[in-house]
Amino acid sequence: MAACGHAPPAPATRSAPPDPRPRVLLSKPADEGHVVRLPVALAEIAGAAVTPDASRNDLVLALDFSGSAFEPTGRDVDGDGVIGVRKPWRPRLGGVRASPLDWTSDPDDSVAGAELAATRTLLPRLDPATTRVALLSFGSSVRKLLPLSSPEAALAALDAAELGAQIGGTNVASALERAARLLDASTDPEVRRSILLITDGFPNLPPPQQRAEDLVSEQAERLAAAGVRVHVLAIAAEQVEPRPVLEELARVTGGSFERVDDPTELPVRLANTSLSAIQSVEVRNATTGAAGLAVRLLPDGRFDAIVKLAPGENVIEVRAHGAAGASEVARRTLRYEAPVDGTASPEAAELLATLRRRTTELELLAELRERRQRQHRELRIEPARP
Repeated sequence: MAACGHAPPAPATRSAPPDPRPRVLLSKPADEGHVVRLPVALAEIAGAAVTPDASRNDLVLALDFSGSAFEPTGRDVDGDGVIGVRKPWRPRLGGVRASPLDWTSDPDDSVAGAELAATRTLLPRLDPATTRVALLSFGSSVRKLLPLSSPEAALAALDAAELGAQIGGTNVASALERAARLLDASTDPEVRRSILLITDGFPNLPPPQQRAEDLVSEQAERLAAAGVRVHVLAIAAEQVEPRPVLEELARVTGGSFERVDDPTELPVRLANTSLSAIQSVEVRNATTGAAGLAVRLLPDGRFDAIVKLAPGENVIEVRAHGAAGASEVARRTLRYEAPVDGTASPEAAELLATLRRRTTELELLAELRERRQRQHRELRIEPARP
């Protein structure tokens, strides 16, 4: 006689974990089989590389507007052919200058001018569909300039920012704490949260300096626990060397650290700081074997490139690389048909101009990276002092 009873429940099936490798989404050309009819056999390829852990970005830009940021850098930061110098001190009403913008003959050649120029270079490179930006400035105090908003709103907020209100020391710990509160407005697990900290100084508030640095270290631990990455761009000056605590801040939070010896390089460095987990993107014409031209990886994981085409069908392949490995290859087939009338094409002229502009940009970036690597090698082989 069979025993009575209920059948044991079937074991619950576990869903497979998501593939941690990046995924390539092609957006340009939008259609498979797109036909190119230009007098130049070129086409633009664009898209985005995303990872399963984050498809969007929330970013806080923290700009150092302490007193030293308004001193002249000795460089023509704004490229107007004139290098700003310090004006002779002249007492104003009450013996206080009205604004630190009046300290030099060309405020755009100050560190603050370089920070503003760099930020204005970065913001248009961010996709408003996937990236929100908040702004704050800091010195002896911290001021919120904008909560998480669109990159376009951040540009407008920069133009309206009151400069010189926070001159004095450099309170990096308070800037990090305020940035964290701005990021706390987002609890979406698919959002990658980052802080971009630009400074020409070192933490010295609240005094003494060791206390100021200890507070930065404490903030680094809190931010790391919350999954917030801090990317530091430290502008070196003759009087001030970046402190090791800033490099440690980037390391602990999984961010990046860049020492900037020439303030004129800051726009290029900032505009190419990676906010995503994507390390590189490869683009090639599989039909001809030719590599893509002027392949750019933008801070938020978007990419673009120009490819040379052969007559007929061309299979374009794109692969992204991240810490978890390489993505599967994304493919898009294009067909090139040379026009027979030979008339001028504004679209072709614009494409060639884009290729030249991006090539120049990437050559400059490669030069800066090679210079940085050379400096690191020289530091490693420098003999120890007796």
